[in-house]
Amino acid sequence: MPISIPKASASVSEQVEFASPLAGAGEASGGGWRLSDESATSKLLVYESFEPDGEAEWHLGVGFGAATTAGDGSLVCGVRPGEWLLLGGSPPSAPDMSGVVTVDMTHGLGMFRLAGPAATDVLAAVCSIDTTEAMFPDGAVCGASVARVACTLVRNDVAGERSYLILSQRSSGRYLFDAVRDAGVR
Repeated sequence: MPISIPKASASVSEQVEFASPLAGAGEASGGGWRLSDESATSKLLVYESFEPDGEAEWHLGVGFGAATTAGDGSLVCGVRPGEWLLLGGSPPSAPDMSGVVTVDMTHGLGMFRLAGPAATDVLAAVCSIDTTEAMFPDGAVCGASVARVACTLVRNDVAGERSYLILSQRSSGRYLFDAVRDAGVR
């Protein structure tokens, strides 16, 4: 029996409006720390193809476990071997190279920035990764459990101030934001 597939509407090209996983409660602060929702930042996941030629790493300018700012201002994070997250830029665009697969994760990932001189102490209350300067300098990237949620953690200082980006699945966003905020007010 043939299957009938409905045809796509001509108006498919409309962009979906971004809605934060926090529904309006996107900032918190305390003694020496600030937590803000940056989930609306564009997020492009780039996978290198199965050919291990290293072209994507060379082109993107950063390897696994590190982050750098690209010429267009986006933050390029080596989150796993052969996998990068490009944060920022609008709209996200695929690198101009062959052998990669790209996925727009803007709506699928929540992203929070924890900044300030007390940010390391707040993070230490909910994460067992040593995020002190010696072990996790500016530009470091790792997978981490933050408040028991699998996250990508990026050290991304802004204007000389210590700052961490915490990325997780969108569905964990509200819980994760509340857990980090609560750790700061203890």
